[in-house]
Amino acid sequence: MAGFVSELLGRYAGGLGTGSHAEVVFKASDEKGQPSRGGQEFLVCRIPMWAMVTWWTLKALVWVLIVACRYWYVTVPAALLTWLYVEFGWWGLAGLFGSIVGTLGAWFLGHRASCLRFALFPAYGRYRRWALRRAWYPAMATAGLSVTFDKQTVLPVLKRVRYPGRGRGTDRADGHRADPGRLRQGQ
Repeated sequence: MAGFVSELLGRYAGGLGTGSHAEVVFKASDEKGQPSRGGQEFLVCRIPMWAMVTWWTLKALVWVLIVACRYWYVTVPAALLTWLYVEFGWWGLAGLFGSIVGTLGAWFLGHRASCLRFALFPAYGRYRRWALRRAWYPAMATAGLSVTFDKQTVLPVLKRVRYPGRGRGTDRADGHRADPGRLRQGQ
């Protein structure tokens, strides 16, 4: 593996020895900041390749850290699941999901009304909202509820989806009429 990496660095990065370097060229400019029209007014700065590779590595690490912090709701569960898998193998993941299912099952059997109200109906509502969102634009356009203003289509907003439970009817999606005046006022 080390031979492969050194071969790649030698071929594409000019090697990492003391004699290898990268040239950074700066074009000279006149007093007004315009590029100089003279032919030979360039400043060449030679930077060692090890410094360039170090800089690129630091930039990549900072970028990874920023992305990990920005999307923490993805990276934290992924890190937890990865740690469980590395530490305990498949049994760790099976134990986690089994304990979640067992807890929900015990809650459902112990106090069905609170489990339905606080866990199952909201989860089903989120699923139905996700499923309805795909069909929302065609349905609103067919019903004549979409408004086009300055090449931008405004639709009624899908605020919430409620699931009233079995035997009480179908799902109910609540929304409100889109106001094209908000677009004209820049709100």
